[in-house]
Amino acid sequence: MRFGGSVRLAGIVIALCALFVVSGCSGGDVESKEAVALAKKTVEDLRAQNRVELSKDAEPQLAAILNEPATLQRVLSQFPRTDVVGEYVESWQTTKDLGNIFARPADSKMAPLDRTTLSLRSEFAGGDAVRTQFTLAPVSGRLRVYGINVALLPASLVKQNALMNLHTLGNVIFLLLAVGVLVFIATTAIACLRTPGLRFKWLWFIAIWISAGQITMNWTTGQVYLYLLTIRVLPVWINQASPYDPAFIWFLLPVGAIVFRGWHKRFGPPPEKPRRFDDQR
Repeated sequence: MRFGGSVRLAGIVIALCALFVVSGCSGGDVESKEAVALAKKTVEDLRAQNRVELSKDAEPQLAAILNEPATLQRVLSQFPRTDVVGEYVESWQTTKDLGNIFARPADSKMAPLDRTTLSLRSEFAGGDAVRTQFTLAPVSGRLRVYGINVALLPASLVKQNALMNLHTLGNVIFLLLAVGVLVFIATTAIACLRTPGLRFKWLWFIAIWISAGQITMNWTTGQVYLYLLTIRVLPVWINQASPYDPAFIWFLLPVGAIVFRGWHKRFGPPPEKPRRFDDQR
């Protein structure tokens, strides 16, 4: 096979790998940057007891409640005194609040409100976590806070979902199997490239990386899922959407490497063509 053909095949392999990586990535709904920024700012203002900013961002009735020292202290008691190490949106929902349209005057021009319910999770140094639920709505062209609910959570998702955690013996065994599959395929691919006189060497090299029958483990819970009809070029992979989400580790049965090993063991490399006397120097 000519060098140009090998380069084209290598390009195809790279493109396929990129396609599988992109297909494995997951994306969520696009939240309003303004709403998320307001939620994070409100948490900061609450912890700093910044009544001036709270009054600007909250609806007047809620601002009056938060300005009461006793109420503010009850809210503050839910927040740890350590630094925030991460924040992310747990849930998001926007609804139309039409209000009591029958009680409005006929000539009323009151527009319906787009009320947003946003749940913000804050992770703190030391392993604590807090969930703050907001009700937001635009007033006179500006987004304001209509409701706040704060709850201290029992544990940090960042610590629970860390890849360094080996929760059970099953995690260790699964990780060893995944590494073993990767080593087996890599050594088989190297043996393919070093086989002298092998026809269609680059086609064999690509086929060796093709695997089927995916076994996936949820690294945090230890649950195992089997996908028999899955075919991938990447035999081992780790996917974690964020530090707050569980990681999924998977490996596949190295079908291509097994086929090459069996074929090579049965037929062996082709015999080398003896050199003629006049070729020797």
